[in-house]
Amino acid sequence: MREQRLEKESAAYTKVSIWQNGASYVLRASLPPKPGKSGKWRQQWISIHCKATKAGLRVAQAKAAKLESDLLLDRFDWADWLRNTTTSNTTKTTHDWVVAFLSWKAESVKDTTIRNDYQPYTRLIDCDRPLTAELLTETARNSTAANSRARKACVRCYGELARYTRVEANFKGLAGNYSPAAFDPNELPTDEAIEQIWQGIDSPIVRWTYGMMAAYGIRPHEVYHLDCSRMGKDDVLTVLRGKTGRRVVYSCHARWVNDFRLWEVQAPNAKSEMSNKRLGERTSKAFKRHSVPHVPYALRHAYAIRLARMPNGGVPVAIAAKWMGHSVAVHTRTYHSAISEREYREVWERVVKG
Repeated sequence: MREQRLEKESAAYTKVSIWQNGASYVLRASLPPKPGKSGKWRQQWISIHCKATKAGLRVAQAKAAKLESDLLLDRFDWADWLRNTTTSNTTKTTHDWVVAFLSWKAESVKDTTIRNDYQPYTRLIDCDRPLTAELLTETARNSTAANSRARKACVRCYGELARYTRVEANFKGLAGNYSPAAFDPNELPTDEAIEQIWQGIDSPIVRWTYGMMAAYGIRPHEVYHLDCSRMGKDDVLTVLRGKTGRRVVYSCHARWVNDFRLWEVQAPNAKSEMSNKRLGERTSKAFKRHSVPHVPYALRHAYAIRLARMPNGGVPVAIAAKWMGHSVAVHTRTYHSAISEREYREVWERVVKG
C-alpha cells in the first residue's frame, strides 16, 4: 500500500504514479512491452534508481513528469529508461546525457556537491558536439590548468560521466600530480602556544571551538556536526557528518578536555543547508576576529603530529588515520615527511646542541 504522501505527489499526473519499493522510489504506468518482448500495453514498474529521501523525491518527481510527458506526446522509448540498454550514444545529444548524468548523481550526493564538483565542469562541455572521449579530454586540457586542483576535479567528473554513458575513455596522466599544499611543521603552534592562545580568546564559543579542534584534530567545518554527549564521561567525541562521514575521535592530549573545560559545550550554530566550505570559512573568520595567529587547520596538523609523537612509538598509523577520517595512504602521504622533519630537528637539538 502506498503512503498517503506519495498518493498526493502522484495526483499531479494522469498516467504515472510514484511508489516506494524498499529504500528506493519507482514509477508505475501503463507501458508497451519491453524490447525483445511482445504483448499489449500493461501496467509496469520503472526503476529510476532514486533513493527514498527528501532529495530523492525531488528527482522522482522530475522523472515522473518526464514519463508523463513522453506518454502524452506519444514519444515513450524504453531506451530512455533502461539503465543497461545497449543503445548507442548517438541516440541522445550530449546535452541530454549531461542532464541525465547530473540527475543520476543527485540521487546519491548532496546538492552542494553537484554545484561544486560537477556542474562547473559539465558546463564547459560543448553540447553541440557528439559526446566522445576526445571531446572530454580536449575540454579538460583546454579549460583547466595542468597539475591544478581544477584539472584533477574536472578529470574525476569526466571519468564518472564517461562510465555513466559508456564512453570508452582513458584519462591516464591527464589529471596531473596536484596535491594539497604541504605545510611547514616548524610553523605549527606548540602545545604551550595552543594553551596560551586558548586563554587569550574572550568569546566562549570561539574558545570552546579552538579547544575542541586542538584536542580532537577535527576539521574546521566539523565543529558544527558533533555529538558531545560523552564529554565529561569517557570524553569520546562523535563527528556526525562532514567530509568523510561519521566517526569517533579520541583526544590528544587527554588533559586538555578538562583544562579547556570542553565538557561545558559551547558549540556554534549554523543553518543546516550551509555547505562544509562555508562552515569552514566561518570558523576561519572567527579565528581572525579573535586574533588567533594561525589558521584553523594548523590545529589539525598539530594533532596528527602529536599522535605520532606519543610515547612507545605513538598511536598506530591505521588508528590515527581512522580518528582523523583519512585513509592510511592519505594520512601517511600528508604527515610522514612532516613528522620525520620534526623528529630530525629534535634529535639535532638534543644531540648537537646538548
